[in-house]
Amino acid sequence: MSIPVALILIVTAGCASAPAADQNHRPPLGVASIATLADRTPAGYDREAAVIRSLGAEWIRIVVNWNEIETAPGVYSWNRIDEAVAAARQHRLRVLANVIGPAPPWYAGPNYSGASPPLVLGAVDGFFSRVAARFRQDVAAWEVWNEQNAPAFWASPDPVAYARVLEAASRAIRRNAPRTEVLMGGVTTGPGAYPPVPFVDRVLQSVDEDTIDGVAVHPYSFPDAPNRDPLRRIEVVDSIRKVIDRSKRPSLRIWVTEFGQPTGSAPLGVTDDEQAARIGTALKYFATRTGMGPVFLYTSRDWSPDPTNPELNFGLYRFDWTPKPAVDVVLQWVTSEEGPS
Repeated sequence: MSIPVALILIVTAGCASAPAADQNHRPPLGVASIATLADRTPAGYDREAAVIRSLGAEWIRIVVNWNEIETAPGVYSWNRIDEAVAAARQHRLRVLANVIGPAPPWYAGPNYSGASPPLVLGAVDGFFSRVAARFRQDVAAWEVWNEQNAPAFWASPDPVAYARVLEAASRAIRRNAPRTEVLMGGVTTGPGAYPPVPFVDRVLQSVDEDTIDGVAVHPYSFPDAPNRDPLRRIEVVDSIRKVIDRSKRPSLRIWVTEFGQPTGSAPLGVTDDEQAARIGTALKYFATRTGMGPVFLYTSRDWSPDPTNPELNFGLYRFDWTPKPAVDVVLQWVTSEEGPS
């Protein structure tokens, strides 16, 4: 997730491009929402869902904050998530629920922070059982944590520790929402992160074969264009595909649950036209890869009118909801057979 987001560095050592698909297959399109983090109003959820649907997108990724929902041990406040999911349903969007940390402090260790993982697996089972049962009719897929290979989201990243949490969450989801899909949380290639390819490899070695249905990844390339990035960060998709194939789980799909480019005047920002072109390039790239799931663009709109803060300017729309040129690229993508030109 891009809150916080940092300049992403390559960690895909030995990453030669995997074989492309025999023909272009346009993945289903989604938008990664942060409205449950930033807007937090029913009207805001409704407007965002309507705009996402108007783009021709089929999916919305909704952030579910465990630490804010479980306000005391066994006490839950569901209003924000209920409202966001209801808006998605109203506008016929499929929901990917991204359950993120930190864990509530009573389930975490000492030195509590915004990156504290859960240490009590029974609590993981309890929370995921409740959230899956509550939204079993409205959520199509679950993404367990976010960028758990990065210290910003999981203190001292550990693929084996994460695998235990993933298994506990998956078992709870399978029991309570058996018709939904379960994803490994999106891995990042950010600085200081545990390299995503060996992280995914170790997790796959540590979980049962039926634990997940897909692996999520965040292959940001900013401030470079995906096809001109000297670090070739987008090719993490190919490297993870190879890891999946070696694990003998050919049915696992790769979901890009975040991709985007910030606009604005900061060093990491690009112009509106550059953002549009780079999103188009990435969409075409993802369409040529094998075994892809949905692709989610990050995010719907800028969350500030301040052009100097790249963290808040990833939107397809500006803060006032006027469209950037990227909107035309997305509309072309969903209406043409070949995707964006």
